[in-house]
Amino acid sequence: MYVFTVLKQEDEDVQIICPFNLGTIAQTRQGIEKFFETVEGASWNDGSIKISKQKMRSFFDESLKGITKSLREILNKDLSVEFILLVGGYAESKILRQHIISQFSDQCKVLCPYRAQEAIVKGAVMFGRNPEVVASRKSAFTYGTEINPWFDESRHKAEKKFRCTSGERCLDIFKQLVETDEDVGWDESREYIFRPVEAYQRSMMFKFFQTERKNPLYVDDWGVEEIGLVTVEMPDTTRGMDRQVKLEIKFGFTEMTATATDMETRSTASVKLNFMTKS
Repeated sequence: MYVFTVLKQEDEDVQIICPFNLGTIAQTRQGIEKFFETVEGASWNDGSIKISKQKMRSFFDESLKGITKSLREILNKDLSVEFILLVGGYAESKILRQHIISQFSDQCKVLCPYRAQEAIVKGAVMFGRNPEVVASRKSAFTYGTEINPWFDESRHKAEKKFRCTSGERCLDIFKQLVETDEDVGWDESREYIFRPVEAYQRSMMFKFFQTERKNPLYVDDWGVEEIGLVTVEMPDTTRGMDRQVKLEIKFGFTEMTATATDMETRSTASVKLNFMTKS
């Protein structure tokens, strides 16, 4: 596998030298050359597997199609994109670089730094030492929390209706906090105000969700996943429903922190949530 990662950088016939014991094991069944008789584009060559240039290129077909599709989706958006920057180990491949240049050089300048694989590590070190080098990042998901607003029969499902002392409310409504592809500063904070649904309510629980959808209506819609929760105590019920809980979302490197504060007693509770890109 290591040899292949080196050889995949070339766009020519390659030879992978095999350990002696591979040939020995093969001989227990048949001559190792016979294993290659029905294989197109590969052959046994005196201790090495020889792979033709065309065969090597075929290994890249699926990934190149996926990368091309993703780039076209980005370029078709109303964005001002001037450069495509290739970094990481895959960017060392001549096949990849030539393909991207042939497909997109008429729209953007295609750049690849010297030792493209090291760019990832250097970038991580630079970011670790000084996070301000990244002004903002695009959210990989839409993030939200669950709320219980007044029930609206023109918008809400009948089965979501429930009655409490304050009136008829709706279960499982998704309140958006961050939208997918939205720019978020690395040290940005956002605040939201919530009120209790019961006059005697002594705590408030926030459940947090993520989804690739833009803005689902319910937290139990398809594609919505729960990622964490936090409960803040509200021991002073003197003012009934005329109370406030502040929810602060603080964005960081690979996570965000949600802190709920009861404004009457200053009771607080926090939870850390994943803010990574898609795997």
